Amino acid sequence: MNFHTIIKTALIAAVGGFLFNLIHMPVPWMLGPLAALLIYKGIFRKSTAWPLTIREASQIILGFVMGRSFSPEAGREIIHSFPAMFVTTVLIIAFTMLCGHIMSRHSSFSYSSCILGNIPGGMTQTALLCDEIEDADVSAVTILQTIRLLTVIFLVPFLVLHSTSALSALSQNNQGIPAAPVFEHYPLLVLYILLSALAGLGARKIRIPTPYLLGPMLVVAVPSLIGVQAPHMPSVVVSAAQACFGAYLGNTIDIGKMEEYKKLLPFAFGITFAVIALSMLAGYILTLITHMDLLTAFLATAPGGMSEMAVTAISVKADLPTVTSYQLFRVLFINLLTIPFVSFMLQRKMKQTLHSQ
Repeated sequence: MNFHTIIKTALIAAVGGFLFNLIHMPVPWMLGPLAALLIYKGIFRKSTAWPLTIREASQIILGFVMGRSFSPEAGREIIHSFPAMFVTTVLIIAFTMLCGHIMSRHSSFSYSSCILGNIPGGMTQTALLCDEIEDADVSAVTILQTIRLLTVIFLVPFLVLHSTSALSALSQNNQGIPAAPVFEHYPLLVLYILLSALAGLGARKIRIPTPYLLGPMLVVAVPSLIGVQAPHMPSVVVSAAQACFGAYLGNTIDIGKMEEYKKLLPFAFGITFAVIALSMLAGYILTLITHMDLLTAFLATAPGGMSEMAVTAISVKADLPTVTSYQLFRVLFINLLTIPFVSFMLQRKMKQTLHSQ
């Protein structure tokens, strides 16, 4: 990996974050670097680079922040909310699979590609699953997942911040990152960061999804749930982690592939907007049957990645434990149940098709 390219990528990401922060855009330190790198790659057709170690380090910091937001009260609320968590997850996944089915009927793409491309929050897993499904187009699946993720990342913060109810909730909610002294409890903070890093390595070894996020989150959340809370992470470090994560996203997305599959765009955007609308409706219903505010409920049900929605929740001061719990439940549900079920269903359908021929 070229060192000069990494420095160039970091500078572009930093400028993007600074500009987004200057004009008071939502989630500036994630969306700014992401947007800047996408614009740079789209206009100049040049490559960028971002080290894996920096991505992992940023996820460790974000995992720490997510874990620290838990408390005994939050734990009891999560247990109480489990039925709603289950129903909303199943509803959104079922709806996206129905959209995939409809897309396959009205496009030239295979049934497998349409189903895999529309499963929410499973980009890596669905891309890998394409190797096992003969008629699945990995490029189409990746592009569908990327467009959904990008649309959610950019659109959801605007929706939650420009909703009257959300703004009201934002002014009342205190779950965000407080302005803590930079080196408050420095030795204890260093110890927690080292434990978080070890937890990330351990989670990777036992193949937990997004290990450098979930490992630190769990090692910090478990003591927090029994009342032993970790020290504050300095806000400047949290902003830096968000910027590094945004740079990673901007570096990962391949603009060229999107241009090759322009005919996918109407389906991808149409389905994404429909799923976002369903998430808003589900979030609104959650505010009627639980104690959640609309801001938190929408982020909890939004079909983005767990990391992205957690970063948004941190930035807009939503109830981070609730958002993280709903998103984590969906990640586990998709990885442990949905992906195996879809794999079995598609392989069986493919065998039946071959047999009928």
